[in-house]
Amino acid sequence: MTVPLHRRSATELARALATRELNAQALAEALLARCHALEPRLHAWATLDTSAALRQAKALDRALAGGAAPGLLH
Repeated sequence: MTVPLHRRSATELARALATRELNAQALAEALLARCHALEPRLHAWATLDTSAALRQAKALDRALAGGAAPGLLH
C-alpha cells in the first residue's frame, strides 16, 4: 500500500526528490490538489498561488536534471 504524498514526512519527500523517485512537479500537483480539495472546508489560505508553485517545482526539476543538489528545504 502506497502512502499518499500528503501523509509522508518532509524528510521522506526530500529524499524522494533527491533520488529522483519523485519529481517536484508531481509533488506540487498532488499537494495543491489536496489544498484545493480541503480549502472550502478549512479556509486556510488567503492566497494560494498555484501557478507560482508549479513554476518553482518545474525549475527545481530542471535544476535536479542538470545535476544540482537539492537544498535542505526542497
